[in-house]
Amino acid sequence: MMFLKKNGMKTLRTICFCVVGLVLEGCDNEVATEINLPTDSNMQLSIVSSVMQGGKIADSQLAKAFEKKQEREILLENSRKTSNANVEDSIESNLLTKNSVPIEEINRTKSQNIQSILNDSKQLLISANGLTNIDNYHHNFPVKSSLRPNVSQQFLGVNEIEQRLMEALPEIEYHTNELSEFAQEVNNANWFEGVELNSATITKIQALLNWHNHSVGAVDGKFSANTIKAMQAFQKARGIRPTKTMNAITWDFLTIDNKIMQRPVLVQYKLKKEDVTIPRYYPRSQYKSIIEGIAEKFHMSRAMLYRLNPNTKLKVGNTITVYNPGQPNSRPVHRVVIYKKKNLLVAYDENDIVIASYPTTVGFKSPSGSYKVANRVLNPVYNSDFKNKANTIPPGPNNPVGLVWMGLSKPSFGIHGSPMPEMISRQRSHGCVRLTNWDALSLYGVMKHGAKVDFKNN
Repeated sequence: MMFLKKNGMKTLRTICFCVVGLVLEGCDNEVATEINLPTDSNMQLSIVSSVMQGGKIADSQLAKAFEKKQEREILLENSRKTSNANVEDSIESNLLTKNSVPIEEINRTKSQNIQSILNDSKQLLISANGLTNIDNYHHNFPVKSSLRPNVSQQFLGVNEIEQRLMEALPEIEYHTNELSEFAQEVNNANWFEGVELNSATITKIQALLNWHNHSVGAVDGKFSANTIKAMQAFQKARGIRPTKTMNAITWDFLTIDNKIMQRPVLVQYKLKKEDVTIPRYYPRSQYKSIIEGIAEKFHMSRAMLYRLNPNTKLKVGNTITVYNPGQPNSRPVHRVVIYKKKNLLVAYDENDIVIASYPTTVGFKSPSGSYKVANRVLNPVYNSDFKNKANTIPPGPNNPVGLVWMGLSKPSFGIHGSPMPEMISRQRSHGCVRLTNWDALSLYGVMKHGAKVDFKNN
């Protein structure tokens, strides 16, 4: 089990155990019935008070609770307001009213009642798996009347999905003044049949695939396995026979949108204080270097960032050349298919039309069959065993599950971010589905609660 803390409120989430190593990390399958309730008294109180107010919730009531957001919010609010003293006083008062028995028997019965409530809550938590934070986002951003020029990852905020994306992804202001010769070459690159691919053209291809919502992972200027995988997903979505090399029809489809073609691939960005500052708190969860954080912010490899800025110091006020993330998919995702052997996640809309794909790391213990998205958590706290609070890893980009957790209806499995984005599809997981942090954030914004998740071998 894992316990997640967000904005001062503790909630319980069914989540995977992650074994973290230099290359091998992932999620172990846990038997759902072997749940260790937290030793934290406040967390126990949240469980006790929820069950005390609702009684033993039957399956039919759970289903109804999932459908009625308002009831869930009331349940949460009541849980937060109830104090430990009030719970115990209520139990003792009821016992004194109904039974005239010695105080020792009262205490014993009270203890048994509390334990019974905690035991009953186990099944409740397994069945509900994320009852307390399903369809809400945490901030209400002002709705904008228009979008600004030269800003990536910006949204009007007119619906819940755009609000969630505004919460998850930072706006990036850029300009194109004084670009290097290589940056200009990339921005003006065209593919021609029979001409050998160079780094500039490959970088342009990677950008176009990303902007068509078929992620290549970290942009690195290489025609890598993840780039080929993204191109093939793009080809299949357009009815083109998948290939391992670029061809004329694929290039034509990639360049058909004039708005996308006018977007610069490499841009100039002025470093801010937050870009070059690594928080001192929660060091286990933070970036290990400034270059790591900046590379992840701009969806690129550290080697690519250094190549573009070999003589520029990463300090406040300096301008660096970076990859332009553009705009992520903003269409709701109703179903995802995870191809385990391909290490690929494909997202579908309500009409079962492909709208995006992402490279993944899928584990050898990943399940088969169909499940549903049970919860979506931004900035999760991680702990494989809350009996030992020293093992708690606070939120942060290098948390074992990254910046996002999307739990499945199969306990202990989920889709989440990664502290090693450049290793996606190159390492192994024990069972969960890992994405780069930026892809996980983008998917978090558009994933519908209850979306279907299919695992396929081929």
